[in-house]
Amino acid sequence: MTYRVILDVQSRILPTLLQTIDGNADIKLVAVTDAQNPALPPSPLPPTPAALQPSINAVPQRHIRADALIEETLRSGPAQLNEIRRVFEHGGFAPGSAAATLSRMLKAGRVQRGFRGRYSLTGIGRNGAA
Repeated sequence: MTYRVILDVQSRILPTLLQTIDGNADIKLVAVTDAQNPALPPSPLPPTPAALQPSINAVPQRHIRADALIEETLRSGPAQLNEIRRVFEHGGFAPGSAAATLSRMLKAGRVQRGFRGRYSLTGIGRNGAA
């Protein structure tokens, strides 16, 4: 439910009030009028946009490929599979797809599996050339 609240405030606290409203997504500023001039009525509330219904078969929009995400992760140092899975999940990928992507990258020589199952970039994975 939405309520319309009309406040009369002193000009000295108006900037503070406006900063509070500006930083809060739940509060919409409808109008600021001069209380001394009753000829200015407050503006009506803007129309509420209809909520978008998510598509059942919607595919999340990703801005990075899975192999590029692994390369970006490993640039900061070696990582275990469970760490890469967490990065995948945070990036909008299925955590289980990390193993398949790592396997393809291992076969292509772009990553290597090191001590204690930690993956790292090879020379090919670091800059795209051998």
